[in-house]
Amino acid sequence: MLSVNKKLWGLPSLGLLILLYIPLAYAVDLNAQLVNAIQHNDVEFINHKLSQGLSVDYRIKTETLLMIAARAGRYELVTILVGKGAKVNAKSGKGHNAMSFSSRYGHLRIVQYLLNHGAEVNIQNNNKWTPLLKAARGGHLMVVDYLLAHDADINSRNTAGFDAEGLAKRYRHKRVVNYLKKYKRNYK
Repeated sequence: MLSVNKKLWGLPSLGLLILLYIPLAYAVDLNAQLVNAIQHNDVEFINHKLSQGLSVDYRIKTETLLMIAARAGRYELVTILVGKGAKVNAKSGKGHNAMSFSSRYGHLRIVQYLLNHGAEVNIQNNNKWTPLLKAARGGHLMVVDYLLAHDADINSRNTAGFDAEGLAKRYRHKRVVNYLKKYKRNYK
């Protein structure tokens, strides 16, 4: 076992531990600060970090700042990040993306903005969930309507075999079920 007085690669072992710890502690602290800033809509902090050179596509675990802002419903932050070049179709390790998060949580204004700025309406995660499926599962009728008006695939199914109507039924969103039934009748 190394003691504090022994040297490793020319550095005292305690010095090496400090050198390894500081960047890790800074990254954890920065991640927590960024998430907190997004949750509290601290536009000034995010702009400051971006002006200091933080990548607009910086990831916390596997999610970009844009994904986190979209999930939190932070429209102003979404517009800032996209305006600075954030990739609107970037995917997390599980394939989640800004469109799926904003659709899942019913953030219609963000869905509209993302679609107007190049987001794919039928983008899928690793389990083939599309924004339409996420919106139907969440019972967000206005998002479902908007996505369908912008060519969302009414016939898309996730890997479990559910389509939008099936998910709306499963989660007891009657208005969405009725709307999708009517849409399918008119769609044929």
